[in-house]
Amino acid sequence: YKPCSLPKLTSPRETATAQLCIAAEYGQTATIQALLAVNADPFSHTIGGLTPLFITAHAGYPATVALLLSAKADHLSPSPLWVIANGG
Repeated sequence: YKPCSLPKLTSPRETATAQLCIAAEYGQTATIQALLAVNADPFSHTIGGLTPLFITAHAGYPATVALLLSAKADHLSPSPLWVIANGG
């Protein structure tokens, strides 16, 4: 399980999006708020297809999950509820 395997970064938005993935892994809610404010993409995904929402749900950070859901993050692939139901 390597949640933040990211593609090559070529723009400031992609860099912010990569930072969003890493912040999600560690439940850094304030950092995520700041990154979303500068257009980090909550619909982004890692090379393996994991979204910031999936990563933070798997890591067990409910406040960060709530923040990403309020930012309309992709909640369908894979589902945070699936993560919780499977012991995440």
